[in-house]
Amino acid sequence: MIYSLTEIEARYQETDKMGVIYHGNYATWFEVARTD
Repeated sequence: MIYSLTEIEARYQETDKMGVIYHGNYATWFEVARTD
């Protein structure tokens, strides 16, 4: 199996005041990893 590792740092705008990541951002990150 071929795989790739992509590290994406969560930006401030992608989190709430408690630092929890909004689940809607995962689709964007999956697309970034797919095209990386």
